[in-house]
This record gives sequence, structure tokens and C-alpha cells, in this order.
Amino acid sequence: MYMTLENRFKLDRFKFLFGIILIAALFSGYTLIMLEIDNKYWDYNTSYSVNTSNKIYNIKAKRIPETSDVEVIVSANGLKEKKSKIYKANRKSSEEITQQVISIANSTIAKCN
Repeated sequence: MYMTLENRFKLDRFKFLFGIILIAALFSGYTLIMLEIDNKYWDYNTSYSVNTSNKIYNIKAKRIPETSDVEVIVSANGLKEKKSKIYKANRKSSEEITQQVISIANSTIAKCN
């Protein structure tokens, strides 16, 4: 039994398309797994104390486990806690997040003084 040229072309086209689909599925699966691992183990947690002439401010920043956001809390004696969020923080470096935390803290302290 022999293959005609037309049947051979159909088989080659099927193998090619199947290979492309298989590679795309493997790549997207790998990407999803890596994103899940990156989001699961990515962490940010820090705290600062700032002394001004009349108050001591406590600044805490921590990652919210369910999302990729960082919550910033600024508190002091006699001051209601001020909360802010840095959205999609897992797309930023730790240095960028720290700069944003400091910026939020500075603006909050400036408003309170």
C-alpha cells in the first residue's frame, strides 16, 4: 500500500498543526504555573517609625495574601489609622514599593501636622 501525494500532504499538515497546538498549550501551561508560583511566594512586609516634634508615627506595609496589592497603614497616638493601597505591587520591584510607601507616609504625616 502506498500513500498518494494528497494524503501525504494532509498528514504533514495535521502533524504540523498538532505540533503548533501542543507547543502553545505547553507554553501557556508553563506560564500560568510560573505566575501562580511567583504570586504565591512573593512577599512584602515592613514597618518604620518616624519621630516628629510632637508625635511618633508608625508606618506598616504588608502584602494582602489574596491579591497582589500592598496595604500601607500610618498610625500615631491620637490619630485615626490611615490606610492606603499600592495596587498590582507584584509587578514592581521592592525598591519601587518602598519608595511608594515612603511617599504615602510623607504625604499622610504632612496632612496631619
